[in-house]
Amino acid sequence: MMYKVRELKSAFTNGYARLRLFATGFLMGVSVNWISKNNNFIFDGSDSFFRSNVHFSDLFSRKYFNQGKMLFEKFSRLSPNITSKEWNSEANLSGFLYSYILTNKPKIIIETGVANGISTQIILTALEEVGGYLHSFDILPESEKIAQNYRNWEFHLLPKHNTKSHLENSVKRIGFCDLWLHDSNHGSNWQTFEYNLALQQLNPSGILFSDDIDASPAWGNFSKNRKNPSIAIFDSRKFFGFTLK
Repeated sequence: MMYKVRELKSAFTNGYARLRLFATGFLMGVSVNWISKNNNFIFDGSDSFFRSNVHFSDLFSRKYFNQGKMLFEKFSRLSPNITSKEWNSEANLSGFLYSYILTNKPKIIIETGVANGISTQIILTALEEVGGYLHSFDILPESEKIAQNYRNWEFHLLPKHNTKSHLENSVKRIGFCDLWLHDSNHGSNWQTFEYNLALQQLNPSGILFSDDIDASPAWGNFSKNRKNPSIAIFDSRKFFGFTLK
């Protein structure tokens, strides 16, 4: 009986969070209505994306997507709680990342924001199949322990002061990348800075993923000023987006 009570409480909490997101956005974030007006395509989940015929869909395999979601469940159970679980990437983003990597075989990936390491382990598991290297950045030194057994991973600890200049200098030393994942500071100023930095560092065929695109107007404003379409997809409690360079 206690199990059922906890499940009902969780469902109510998640339902309320979804309703608040759709109506007004989270905290200082933007609403779904705002997101829909500032992205070329918006989907309420993975199923509607795969049923659509947008030209992005050929970048992803549904089979690999499902495998990525299964890995998400595994790593969600096993990953240590270095920080709040609310910072974790979610199932749909994990599936899309895993599917994109296995389908397109990127060689160099940059990730900002490790936290509890869900997306980090998803990416590294995919790279074990196709080769490639992941550079991850975070201000939390504890996050370095997340994936020490992987040989194709380098953790970069960022200072809490002059963070922008340190990240910019570090990625310039790394060189061009094929995939950039933003999942760090979701403030508008930082997101705007990072999206533009990612475009500078991505190869011509590279792709930018961003979690929490509902957290600020940055993704929408960034998308409006670009020729390539942007995609917004709802996960279980927030939106993520992606666009090609």
